[in-house]
Amino acid sequence: MFPFSIFKSVSSFMLYADASKPWQLSFQDPATPTMEGIVRFHHDLMFLLILIVVFVGYMMFRCIHHYNEEKHPVAVQVVHGSVIEVVWTIIPAVILMAIAVPSFALLYSADELIDPALTLKVVGHQWYWSYEFSDYANEDGETVAFDS
Repeated sequence: MFPFSIFKSVSSFMLYADASKPWQLSFQDPATPTMEGIVRFHHDLMFLLILIVVFVGYMMFRCIHHYNEEKHPVAVQVVHGSVIEVVWTIIPAVILMAIAVPSFALLYSADELIDPALTLKVVGHQWYWSYEFSDYANEDGETVAFDS
């Protein structure tokens, strides 16, 4: 009789294995520090975007509420203010710079190239695979290659 406890432990391991799931909305668990930075940057950016959406929604609600023709039939004379125009131009620029600094750092860390110990070229044909090790060449300059 084969012990079923092995299947139970393997199946419980497979439940916690990091693989995509149907209808998954979040990232998989990061395996590298760069991916950890990407996930952290995503979460920070989503927090900032939610704050901006809530603020803009609140301002739109206030505009619709206070500039309703039924509540206020007489229009109020509004003088254009150059201060508010400068403020609503500078604040988005500052927000974009605050987003750009960590994204550039993340971009440069993702661009880091590590010299590989082995280079393997794999070509898939219709019925077989071809492998080529370009790091190992003989005296004639031919590389190690084979089909399987």
